[in-house]
Amino acid sequence: MNFNDLPQLKRSEIPNWIKDEAAEVFYRQRNHWRSSINDLEHESPILINLLNDAQRSNVIENLEILKNCLTNRMLKRQWIKIGNIYSNDESKSQAFLAHCISESLPVSRYNYLPKISADKWKKSTLKALNEVEELMKNAPANFNSWQKMYKRQRFIDFNLGGPETGHYAPSVSRQNLIEMINNDIESPVAALNIIKKSLMKTASEASYFKNHTTGIQAKRTFFVRKLSSMLEAKTFKKNRNTVAEIASLAFNINSSLSPLTMQDVSRMAKDAPAYDFKDEDFDAYFDAVLRPNPFFP
Repeated sequence: MNFNDLPQLKRSEIPNWIKDEAAEVFYRQRNHWRSSINDLEHESPILINLLNDAQRSNVIENLEILKNCLTNRMLKRQWIKIGNIYSNDESKSQAFLAHCISESLPVSRYNYLPKISADKWKKSTLKALNEVEELMKNAPANFNSWQKMYKRQRFIDFNLGGPETGHYAPSVSRQNLIEMINNDIESPVAALNIIKKSLMKTASEASYFKNHTTGIQAKRTFFVRKLSSMLEAKTFKKNRNTVAEIASLAFNINSSLSPLTMQDVSRMAKDAPAYDFKDEDFDAYFDAVLRPNPFFP
């Protein structure tokens, strides 16, 4: 299976009751999953062996599920109903639901650890990042040009990648191009700080899995538990009917799964961990990324 041949989605395939900002989530999630796996394949020989056909198939299956959520006309009631989460902003409300759905699909399970082990990894990684930061800040003059090389490459990656990355080469003069590289791209140390802060704010979520489930059943269980927690964190309601309907129709790509009832969702999500939702984080993501970039591929 060719991983680059990921499921596509055109605006014409999406019902008109779904807002562009919600559809944009699919486009960005598709690019994120593709680039993250491609980066690992090119940069980590160890992970190359782990990213086998099953892992590739898993990501493609996730995109099919996300696509199904956006195109299944039987979900119209839920997309319309969700429109009141953010008062007088149906686009933001739908984008929030699309975001919750995409975040509730696990990329893989091969490296999920028990919480104690995962927290230990996080602590060790943050310690290592702090050590790298100190080394970067005290880089010898022999390597003065490395930060310029880094910023130049990041600019190329983000702005001159062409249609595959969702960006196009700007028509600017050489002088303006140099100024953009110097002013618009963060320094390596600043980029490392972003990585550190992101990791510090990220909580372990291995417990959204259930130990006794496997295969597609494990994925749907994870989906139900995390989607329930994310919606409850924002709405302060259980949303059992919403989750049951979305999960049933999202996973109807697999005929071995029976539709879920509200009672099924209650049982599956009973001991799911609370999701640490912060309005300001989603507000920033929506205003900076989704709102300015409507989905028109």
